[in-house]
Amino acid sequence: MSLSMARRLAVLSALVCPLAWAGTSEVEPNGSCAAAQDLGQTGAVSLSGTIGSADADFFTLKVAPGALLQIDMRGAPSGAGTLPNMLMGLMDAGCAVQQYSDNSENGFEAKLVVVAPSDGVVRFAAGGNPDFAFTGTNTDTGTYTLTIGAPTGPVVGMSGRLRSEEHTSELQSRVDISYA
Repeated sequence: MSLSMARRLAVLSALVCPLAWAGTSEVEPNGSCAAAQDLGQTGAVSLSGTIGSADADFFTLKVAPGALLQIDMRGAPSGAGTLPNMLMGLMDAGCAVQQYSDNSENGFEAKLVVVAPSDGVVRFAAGGNPDFAFTGTNTDTGTYTLTIGAPTGPVVGMSGRLRSEEHTSELQSRVDISYA
């Protein structure tokens, strides 16, 4: 096959199957919620990224509303990167941190199990310790691997906010779920 033909096939493949090309690595600039890297319309993603000095990485993913996803961030503790201590945050549509994960896997790695919101857009950030606001105030730097897909084990509990349609107040709740 000629080089010209190989280039044409590569371009055609990228146009026809953009999701096969999306999400292989983190792309800057994605250091704010407004500049989040769009990972496309899929529930299965694996990518590598880097948290540099004064850095946080933001991502969006479009899935079916109500879909249950697990997002894992791995680094030095599991050998999937060099970042020694990582954080992840789940954002709402206004980019406010709704929950975060710190030290949930292998001591210093992060895992979020989330239910996609009604618009299907999952917004999250990856960062280094101790940047709990995902504003680039991290001291830990290094490489990481993100994997996104169906939960790998039973979901034993979820916490969050419940709102009653009849009342404007929020109800604090814990919901136990299991899936097959």
